[in-house]
Amino acid sequence: MTGLIIFAVYSLALGSVFYYLNQPYNRDWWLKVTTMNPFCVYYFGPFSSEKIARCHLAGYQEDLEREQAKITQVVLNQTMPPAQLTICPDEA
Repeated sequence: MTGLIIFAVYSLALGSVFYYLNQPYNRDWWLKVTTMNPFCVYYFGPFSSEKIARCHLAGYQEDLEREQAKITQVVLNQTMPPAQLTICPDEA
């Protein structure tokens, strides 16, 4: 009987650990904007919520269009921070 109780407690503890490791609590929202002419990928963030990120999107689009960059894709993800905020392979 004692073995069964120990096994149950161990299973609950291990299940809780895996549950909390898979939660996105420490992941912020990031906007990924891809442009052509020049081809670049821009990351804007971090944002604490999807709503806040969407509110800021228009300003970023306006800035990029003012620089005559053509926006081809906008993606909003809840993820870990990117390694680089701006990636422009043509400038390398």
